[in-house]
Amino acid sequence: MNRLSHRDVEMIIREYVPELQHLFADRWERWPDEQHAYQLVNRLRTRADGWRQNGFPEISAKIHAAADEIVTRSKESYYQEPRY
Repeated sequence: MNRLSHRDVEMIIREYVPELQHLFADRWERWPDEQHAYQLVNRLRTRADGWRQNGFPEISAKIHAAADEIVTRSKESYYQEPRY
């Protein structure tokens, strides 16, 4: 499975859960640190479950993929990760 870029995750959040965009984006385009990542991921997964329950499993899958990528990237070095 291909990894999502910062931009991919940002676009998924912007399109499907814009109310959480402020928790993801910072002016340096870095991934959230671990503390903020888990807060964001919990909210994203809740919203993804809502999309699935309302009959949109493909949107739910995109949001879950974004949440998984945030968890993965937040465990990597905060200052040395790629922006691609």
